[in-house]
Amino acid sequence: MGVFAYYDADTDGTVYHVIPSPESEYAPSSFPSETDSSSSATTIRSDDLPGYFVLHHGRPQPASKSAPKWFPSDNIQRYVIRYLVSRCVFGGDYIGPVRNVLAPIKGRERQALELGTRTGTWIQAMAAEFPHVQFRTLDLVPMIPHVPRNNVVFEVYDFTEGLALEDGSQDAVF
Repeated sequence: MGVFAYYDADTDGTVYHVIPSPESEYAPSSFPSETDSSSSATTIRSDDLPGYFVLHHGRPQPASKSAPKWFPSDNIQRYVIRYLVSRCVFGGDYIGPVRNVLAPIKGRERQALELGTRTGTWIQAMAAEFPHVQFRTLDLVPMIPHVPRNNVVFEVYDFTEGLALEDGSQDAVF
């Protein structure tokens, strides 16, 4: 397992990326945390990873029986190509009244939720286009380390069992 720490100027803090290695034995992370993630409902921590995922033909899959498993969850190239094709077909990253729904409101931060992060390509593009919106993106299985942004929170947990968010707290759900 690789754990990489670096300083992020946008958030003025240390950011950790955990990359599980299927060839090595699991060992709990010994890196101290500057935040207490134990109060974040059912969001998993690095030390909890083995209980939430199973390897199926060498690929991480959600261990939850209720989580749908249509395709392998780690085919990065396929998801990036799908994003690019969808962007060409729809003429952008979204259709409909998204620009109006996410328009800035004085004195209030807009909130948007994405279910199924995968590679994070789409959410990164949306976060760049709407820097005034706080995005939260949920995934069942971590595919790749994501580039941190100060307006994107990446979380991994079984959201099919329920969301760790207050009802009505999001302006848009994708």
